[in-house]
Amino acid sequence: MKTNRLLCFLLALTVAVTAFIFYQSLRGPEESNASSGTIVEIVEPALEYLAGEGNWDANFLVRKGGHLSEYCALGAVVMLTAIQLCKRSRTWFGFAFFYVLAAAVTDEFIQSFTGRSSMVSDVLIDFTGAMIGFCLVAVIRKLCKSKEQKKHDEN
Repeated sequence: MKTNRLLCFLLALTVAVTAFIFYQSLRGPEESNASSGTIVEIVEPALEYLAGEGNWDANFLVRKGGHLSEYCALGAVVMLTAIQLCKRSRTWFGFAFFYVLAAAVTDEFIQSFTGRSSMVSDVLIDFTGAMIGFCLVAVIRKLCKSKEQKKHDEN
């Protein structure tokens, strides 16, 4: 019963993160640029301090960093969901990869209707972010398992 609740929670979280990403894609260029501009104002002084004035395109970094971080979160949630589903069938890992790739392609497709650019490079950035999320979950699981094993060996 506990596993079913966790699985339902993770499925709902997957839908929520995907919906958030698609919501961001539905925003027009003016609204999207305004949001990015706010973050650029916060990040730009740090970039200028670290790299020197004029050496970075802060707007570009913020926009692409947004893609990467959104999909890192999606990748982590999808991987956690796949792990729960794999207790029933191993084929869910393939579905996890397909899901994040399909979400990235759909994300760019949605943007093409809002007056924003739709770029293959963004799909690659999105998928890279998802793979980072997958890897983070795998590393954290491995660390937790080895900690549990170490604790078990001590007893």
